[in-house]
Amino acid sequence: MNKFFPYSKIVLTIAALGTVIASDAGVVSGRITSGGKGVAGVPVSDGYSIVTTDKKGRYAIDTDKKLGYIFYTLPSGYEPSTVNAPCEPAIWAHLDTANPETAETHDFEIFPVKNKKFDLVVTADIHLADRADDIAQFKAGFMPRIKEYVAQSQVPVYTVALGDLSWDRFWYTNEFGPADFMATLRDVEYPTLFFPVTGNHDNDPAVPHGPETDFMAAAQFRKAMAPSYYSFNLGDAHIVVLDDIIYKNELNPKRKYAKGIAGDRNYDRYVTDDQLDWLRRDLELVKDKSKPLVICMHIPAWRLSIDGKFTAYPSQGKDGEASVKLAETVKDFKKVRVLTGHTHFNAHVEAPGYPNIHEDNVSALCCIFWNTKAVGGRDICSDGSPAGFKVYSFDGKKFTSRFEGIDECDRKPFRIYDVNTVKNTYGTDSLYVKYLKKYPNRTDYSKFDDNMVLVNIFDYEPAGTVTISEGGKELEVERITADDPMLIAAYQIELFRKLGKAPTSDAVRVNTHMFTAKTKTSHLPVTVTYTDAYGRAMTETLERPGRFDASM
Repeated sequence: MNKFFPYSKIVLTIAALGTVIASDAGVVSGRITSGGKGVAGVPVSDGYSIVTTDKKGRYAIDTDKKLGYIFYTLPSGYEPSTVNAPCEPAIWAHLDTANPETAETHDFEIFPVKNKKFDLVVTADIHLADRADDIAQFKAGFMPRIKEYVAQSQVPVYTVALGDLSWDRFWYTNEFGPADFMATLRDVEYPTLFFPVTGNHDNDPAVPHGPETDFMAAAQFRKAMAPSYYSFNLGDAHIVVLDDIIYKNELNPKRKYAKGIAGDRNYDRYVTDDQLDWLRRDLELVKDKSKPLVICMHIPAWRLSIDGKFTAYPSQGKDGEASVKLAETVKDFKKVRVLTGHTHFNAHVEAPGYPNIHEDNVSALCCIFWNTKAVGGRDICSDGSPAGFKVYSFDGKKFTSRFEGIDECDRKPFRIYDVNTVKNTYGTDSLYVKYLKKYPNRTDYSKFDDNMVLVNIFDYEPAGTVTISEGGKELEVERITADDPMLIAAYQIELFRKLGKAPTSDAVRVNTHMFTAKTKTSHLPVTVTYTDAYGRAMTETLERPGRFDASM
């Protein structure tokens, strides 16, 4: 069995003979059609080898059926048929049998669409688990907002969800897993095609540690949601979904696990060599390397240091070697945008040594596991960003991006603080004083200088510029790492008030998109302008003294 013999070459041979039909060329075969006519040149893969359809839309692939499915790469200018609901793209098919000697047929239908211009909605870490009121919040908050956005859009809209769609911890106690997540999408009538990415919490915790843990733990995701990795084209963009979770679920005999959990749910983070081999073959078929390449996966490949120097470094594999392997695989493309989630905060990182690669780490739709609204009345992430989603607007080879907040009060690109007010609260409110004493690693704004202004620019990119002026005079701006005061007020302090303690591991992140300036007075208005990487200027004026509370 030759996995890597391209079907297009077989077609040339058999066409000359005029006697052999396409289905004789491999174990799995079929057609990709549009309006009854075959579509030529469409890649079809079993996750290892890739073949392309002939002029009649026929494909045949010799496969060992290891992954249990085949998928095709949606060509530009088309949309796929759907299965179960309009949001579920039928770009793949489960195989009927695991026997590699058993032939089977799978046909696909695609439809022409004008999507040279399109919007890609990017969301991450939804974490639905039928826990507390997470599904109710999802339905009442995000769904009306995304439906509103799609209804107002002048171009086709699609969605990529960057992993952790479910929450393995509650798969068995709450009986809510990947299939239930997809059922929820159908129930709410999700308004766009939805392309899932797997996250660490989308693995089955009941699979015990062993040689096949990673493969077996991903079975429910593959069955209900999508292939572990795949690609598709929208407009001029080539979009690739990768699985960068190596699930281990190692057993700790000293721990007692909840129902359905066989181990620590731990994992390594990198893209396997098998995937990179497939990716190289996939990218060989993209002849125009000036087209945008979008890589979607769960865990960041690059990060920023939080030592105040904002140094970018590769973060996957030993000493970042896996990140470099990925970068080398895509180095021929002029513009690569890596989209990741996992951290629950926003960050933009330019890959060191690879000027063509820019990573956009997207904050969590669930904020802090759907807890913040119930506690403090605000949907707020661990970096102070509001609940929201990113939108990538493509026009041919060009694209722009922006952050879209969900609640009306959160649809601004940044939040401004009068630090005098924040400083007073931190220094004189007894609850804050006790909180800071118990958690000394948190940013203590009572120690900041007088007459400071603080700005959290949620979607700050390195190519953006920040100006802060007082009375028409521009001030010196400094980028710092710090907690967001609103997050502390709306979540940490409220928990501390009720429980005498507050979670710190995932709940508060020292973020890298905070900016300060020292003003001359304590009363003159301050104007902040953020000009983003695409030249769009957004301005807001803070009247002082400014307020500081959880509802500002």
